[in-house]
Amino acid sequence: ICATAFIRNIEEGYLDNPYHNKVHAADVLHSMHFWLQSSTFKPIIDRYPLLRLSAYIGAAVHDFKHPGTNNEFHKNSASDEALTWNDISILENMHVSEAFKMMKMQSCDLLSGLKPQDRQLVRKLVISIVLHTDMSKHTDSIRNLQRSIEFHSEAKKAWMDNSDPNTFLEDTELLLGMAIKCADLCNPCRPRSIMKEWANCINEEFWHQGDLEKALSLPVGPGNDKKSANIALGQQFFIKVLVSPLYITWQKVVPETKVCLDYLRSNLNYWLEKSKKAQNPQRKKTTKPKKKGGKQSKSKSPTRREGNKANKGKSKNEKKAPKREKVGRTK
Repeated sequence: ICATAFIRNIEEGYLDNPYHNKVHAADVLHSMHFWLQSSTFKPIIDRYPLLRLSAYIGAAVHDFKHPGTNNEFHKNSASDEALTWNDISILENMHVSEAFKMMKMQSCDLLSGLKPQDRQLVRKLVISIVLHTDMSKHTDSIRNLQRSIEFHSEAKKAWMDNSDPNTFLEDTELLLGMAIKCADLCNPCRPRSIMKEWANCINEEFWHQGDLEKALSLPVGPGNDKKSANIALGQQFFIKVLVSPLYITWQKVVPETKVCLDYLRSNLNYWLEKSKKAQNPQRKKTTKPKKKGGKQSKSKSPTRREGNKANKGKSKNEKKAPKREKVGRTK
C-alpha cells in the first residue's frame, strides 16, 4: 500500500511538460534498471538491496515537480527556487527536497520500516543520485569517473570492493551518480524512431522557455528561439559534446554500454546526413509539358502550316495582300 501511494504521488507530481514529464521519469527509471542488471552492478546490488532501492527512488524522483524551465532561466529571472537554493543546482535540490517532503506523509513513507542508519544511507544516496543530474557539473563528473577508472586499473581493484567501507561508499555514490546521468541522457542511444520523438519533445520545451524569456526580456538560451533553431545541428552538438564522451567513458566500467553506443553512432550519422541535405538541397529538374498532337515544329505553328497548304496553287498576285495604311496606337 505504501509503495503504491508513493508511486502514485510521484507520478501526479510530474507536470504536463513536453519533455520533463512522467513518461521521461519512467524512461529514466527503466534505463537505471538496465544498468543495475549489468555485469558490473548486479553482483553487488543483489547483495545490498538498499542500493537498488536508493537507485530506483533516485531515478523516479530525479525531475519531480519540474517546471519545464532550466536552471539558467531561474537564475536570470531570480525565481523563488533560485532564491531558495542560492543559484546552486536549483532544480536538482528542489526535486529531491520535494520528494522527501512528500515521503513524510504517513501513507507514502517508503523508508518507515528501515533502521535509522539504513534510512540515512538511502537518503544520502538518493540526494547524491539526483544532484548528479545537474548538467553544469557534467564535465567534472566525467573527469572524476576517468580518474577513478585509472585508480582501479592501477590498483587492480574491483569496483565497489566491500573490503574497504570508505572506498565502497565512494564507488557506490560515483557509479550510481554516473548511472543516472547515462539514464537521463539516453535519448540519442535509442532506436531511431524513439530518438526522434524525444528530440521533438525537448525542442518543444526549449522553444516554450524561449517564448517566456522573450516575454520577460531575459537572455534567450541557446536553441530556445524557434525562429533560428536548427534541430539537426543542436542534436549533433548534444551527441558529440555531451553524450559521446560520457558513454565512451562509461563503457570502460559497464561493457553492456556497447549496444547504446551503436545506436548513438547511427543516430549521429542520421543528423549529419540531415544537415548535409539541408545545406545542399537537390534541384528539381523542370520538364516542359508536351503539347497534345505529338512533336511540333519549332519554326512553324500549326496555323501557319495549314495556311501554307491552303495557299498552294494560288497565283502570286492572289497571294499578295493589299497594303494597309499604318494606324497610330491611341494612348
